[in-house]
Amino acid sequence: MNDPLAGEFERLDDPYYPFALRPDAARTDAWKCHLDEIPRSSAKRFLVALSTLWLNVENTPDFEERRGDLERRAEVILSRFPEGSSRFYANTGSESVRLDYYKRISGCSPISVHVWDLGLFLVSDTEVGMVWSFHAW
Repeated sequence: MNDPLAGEFERLDDPYYPFALRPDAARTDAWKCHLDEIPRSSAKRFLVALSTLWLNVENTPDFEERRGDLERRAEVILSRFPEGSSRFYANTGSESVRLDYYKRISGCSPISVHVWDLGLFLVSDTEVGMVWSFHAW
């Protein structure tokens, strides 16, 4: 986890900050209503989008020149989740399955204390990964 403020005093009593819902089995249904399954190809593009400034591929300077490198990096993450037996879930709204993540992402279903957060759950038989971006404005 890359959280430079992890040790801040106000967070010491909440190890799940900034998530509003605690990730436990009893609350699985509470999480599910915020997430929609997306195909692996969309997960790759979403990982790329999550790595761009302001989560906006279209407005990323020199994106076409950097695209190959960004996609290779996304593939490294995806390599931990075997093709055919892994599932991917995004909180980008009910149209998640049809979104082109290289276009502006205009909606989300936040699961954090912030009004806007975008993220991806990557799930295999042996591992769960989370890649998230929070906007606290």
